[in-house]
Amino acid sequence: MMMARLWLIRLGKNGEFERRALEEGVLTIGFGIHGDISHLRDREALIAEMARIHPNDKPNRHKNFAAQINQFINVAQTGDLVVSPMKITGAVALGRIAGPYSPGPDGEATRPVEWIKPDVPRDAFRQDLLYSFGAFMTVCEISRNNALVRVEAVIKTGRDPGDGAAAKRPKNGSTNAEDETQEASDAPVNLDRIARDQIERRIASAFAGHDFTRLVGAILVAQGYRIRVSPPGADAGVDIVAGSGPLGLESPRVVVQLNLPMAKARGFWGWVCWN
Repeated sequence: MMMARLWLIRLGKNGEFERRALEEGVLTIGFGIHGDISHLRDREALIAEMARIHPNDKPNRHKNFAAQINQFINVAQTGDLVVSPMKITGAVALGRIAGPYSPGPDGEATRPVEWIKPDVPRDAFRQDLLYSFGAFMTVCEISRNNALVRVEAVIKTGRDPGDGAAAKRPKNGSTNAEDETQEASDAPVNLDRIARDQIERRIASAFAGHDFTRLVGAILVAQGYRIRVSPPGADAGVDIVAGSGPLGLESPRVVVQLNLPMAKARGFWGWVCWN
């Protein structure tokens, strides 16, 4: 029996395939595919198809796209683990590929998925795995740093045990389009997402409990609002009331509710009402 592999699969540049993935259990990738490509059984055949679909693109782009599509429809096997960072929720979805490739309603490339944990908070993972999750690739394998075992541990315990090594930021270079299987840690990374992760971790460690409420209040003050921050304890669901004008009574007005602490979710949740 072959050992399962771990794949990073993004669901649209802007998360356009995420809702369907979560609601229907279907992984979808784009690349301009609008037809059955089940007869294209290797990367070379897919390079020719990419050249046909994208005639104005350069050959290296065709190779890069073909390598990712080949991994999705031919290399990844039923039972392999999937990591899908979600734009619509900010969480990470973990699942297993549940079947072979098939064309979707519009000919897009799809595979069924069985979600195991669809809403794991990003800070359940150590920084080196988050670097891999931030790769600028739609489909690639995550194999280094004992990634598979660690993701399986997150599924079982909710915590990443790490691999005992310090996290190293991947080089923000280009991937090798000649490789049959592309590795996430070799791909350029999303530095914006990595920076946001580090900022969130810093806020979580430095602004616990009511200190976080005061931080949000200070941000609103910096934006020109007059605010009233409720004292710690019972507040009837309202933590901050903010308004414009000298007395804070003019529109727009903001009512903020912050649900803290969120130890299980490992993140910040809140409601903002505009009036």
